[in-house]
Amino acid sequence: MDRIKEPIKFGRILLYLTVSFLLGALFPILATIAPLLKFGLALTVDNFIRIQVETPVLWIFDLIPVFAAYLAGAVIRRQNQLRILAHRLTEEIEESTSEMSLQRNYFESLYENIPAPVVTLNRDQQIQTCNPAFEELFGYKKEDILNKKLDLLITDEKNYKEAQKITWKILGGRSVETQGIRKKKDRSLIEVDIKGVPIIIDGQKVGSLAIYNDVTEKNKLERELKDSMKTLEVMATRDSLTDLLNRRAINEYAESELERAKREKTNICYALIDMDNLKEVNDHFGHLIGDEALKTIGSTIKNSCRIYDKVGRWGGDEFLVIFSQKKQKDWINFSERIKNEINNNLLIVSQSRKIKIDVCMGVACYLPMDGEKITAEELLHRADKALYKAKQSGRNQVCLYSEN
Repeated sequence: MDRIKEPIKFGRILLYLTVSFLLGALFPILATIAPLLKFGLALTVDNFIRIQVETPVLWIFDLIPVFAAYLAGAVIRRQNQLRILAHRLTEEIEESTSEMSLQRNYFESLYENIPAPVVTLNRDQQIQTCNPAFEELFGYKKEDILNKKLDLLITDEKNYKEAQKITWKILGGRSVETQGIRKKKDRSLIEVDIKGVPIIIDGQKVGSLAIYNDVTEKNKLERELKDSMKTLEVMATRDSLTDLLNRRAINEYAESELERAKREKTNICYALIDMDNLKEVNDHFGHLIGDEALKTIGSTIKNSCRIYDKVGRWGGDEFLVIFSQKKQKDWINFSERIKNEINNNLLIVSQSRKIKIDVCMGVACYLPMDGEKITAEELLHRADKALYKAKQSGRNQVCLYSEN
């Protein structure tokens, strides 16, 4: 478009006025000459003046040059104003167009170079555009997927409904942040973070924009770390031979259960169990069989207890059971039942031989009447005294601690 760089100059305006004046002067001259020729009068100045004086209507023609010049000037001024206005509008339009083009290029460059995979959809869930990061993540070329429905393209049958719910939420005007499983062109599945926002123009929801982030490796590492932490937790709290709670873990539980019993004013019992004949088993059949004996005792105790009782290996051939019973006779009955279960679970030492496992048990219980001062260490000491008394009484005995 041609641009007007400056307004019309004064000399040009004067030229237009002069020409308009001369052209306008022809009308009164011709109007005066016509009567002279009609009456056969000579073209003299006197006759010219005489016609002018005697014919007032010619006065109007005499004013035509003035009006012509005035109108020419008005037209020229208006034309000049319009040219100046057009010049300014042209500059403003070109400036706005340049700014819009710059902004468009800026956002296109930002969209194309953003490292996160981005895709935009219309109201029909059809892909309108995507950036190179999206192409790289899912393995598609932009020209191959334009106007195709996104969820049909990057989900399998199992995850399609979940993807549709997310898409409809976004198209409905809600922002979404979630995780999901999506399908690549090679049909492999990946775990992705999904952030979706609606595209709203002049109050109208016209589409949606989604940003994906591949978190497959991140989630895998997190799961592995979680599994490792669980393994470490088990290793830190479990006895490697019997898979029962180790001494530290069962001791912590003993302390916490005693404090709970004090608060709730209930009783709690500690039972120390010791294998009578471990040394004999080791001496006659070897330490591997001795280990099997300890495993058998541990599993038998655990299976004999209720789900809310706790069992741990206290050390060597000793085990600790923490349980609660309302009546004193139940403490003994429960302990006797555990002992009998161990006795009945014979240990296989060879293809042709099984042996009985004997244990002694020392039981000490906390009662609300014992007060707040008693500690878990003291209660364990009482159970140990009862165990010692049971051993002094012979093999395979159960003894309840008594101050007497």
